[in-house]
Amino acid sequence: MRFVIVGPGSLGCWLAAALSGGGHDVQLVHRNRARAEALAESGFQLRSGERTTQLNPPVVTAEAAWADADVTIIATKACDVAEAARDLNATTVLAIQNGLGSEETLRERFGDENVLIGIVQTAAFREGAGVVRLVATYPTTVGRLDGQNLSNPQRTALEAMTAAGAPVEIVADIRPTQWGKLLLNAAINPVAAILDLPNGKLIELPAAVELMNSLAGETAAVAAALGIVLPFSDPPAVVREICRKTAGNINSMLADIRGGRRTEIDFINGAVCRAAEPTAVPTPANRDVWQQVKAREARP
Repeated sequence: MRFVIVGPGSLGCWLAAALSGGGHDVQLVHRNRARAEALAESGFQLRSGERTTQLNPPVVTAEAAWADADVTIIATKACDVAEAARDLNATTVLAIQNGLGSEETLRERFGDENVLIGIVQTAAFREGAGVVRLVATYPTTVGRLDGQNLSNPQRTALEAMTAAGAPVEIVADIRPTQWGKLLLNAAINPVAAILDLPNGKLIELPAAVELMNSLAGETAAVAAALGIVLPFSDPPAVVREICRKTAGNINSMLADIRGGRRTEIDFINGAVCRAAEPTAVPTPANRDVWQQVKAREARP
C-alpha cells in the first residue's frame, strides 16, 4: 500500500519506519524544498531500545506528494495543518494532531467522509539531529468526527498499519478519546511551559497540582456539558499518574517555548475555552494559562 506522511517529526518518522518496514511504499512530505532534499539525502535513524535503524525514504514537498496514496497522514503540529493541507491532493486523510480545531481545515478541504481523526498514545522524541527515539508503542485510536462508519478501503489501510507495527484501534465515536487526551494536554502542558519544568516536577509543587486540578476540572465540565463521556472518572488522578509516568519528559509545549517556536496552546486550552462558549461552564483557569503561554510565545 501507499502512505504519505506529512511532517517528518518524531511521530512522522516513527510511522515512516514502521510502514516501510512492513513492506509498504512511504513518502515523507516537508514544506521546505531545501530541507526536503537534505532529509532525502541524509535520512534519519530510529532508535528503539538497543536497536538503531537507518531509513532513507523519499522526501518531497506537498505538491509532489502521491495523490493516489491509500492514506495521507497529517503529522504536523496543529498550528501547521492549514499550510500543510493547502497544496496536498489526497483521498483519505488521517489527522493525528493534539487538541481541537485544526481538523476543521481538513474537513473543509477533503470532506467529512475522507477525514479520519487519530489519537496517538505512542511516545517518541527527537534524541538529536536526524535521530528519533521510540519510547513505547501503543494503539492509535481512529474514528470519524461525524460518527459514521469508515469505508472498506479505509479499514483495509488501517489494518495494514496495524500489521506493520503501527497499531490502530477503530472506534465508532472518537470524541471521548479525543477529549480525554485534550484534558491531559490542557492540564499538564501549559503548566510545564509556564514553570519551565519537566512533567514529573509538577506534582512536587502543591500550587502546580492545584492549577492542574483546576484545568482538568474545567475541561471535564465542558466535556460533560457537551454530552461527551470521558474515558476516565477521576481526571486529577489521571493527570498525576501521567506526570509520574512521563516524569522526565519535556513536553511538546515546553519544548516549543524553549525553542522559540509557536505552541499548540490555541488548539488546546484555547479550544477548551471556545468549546465552553455555548455552555454555561466557566473556564477561567484555561483562559489564564492560554494567555500566559501566548505571552511567553511573544517574548523576544
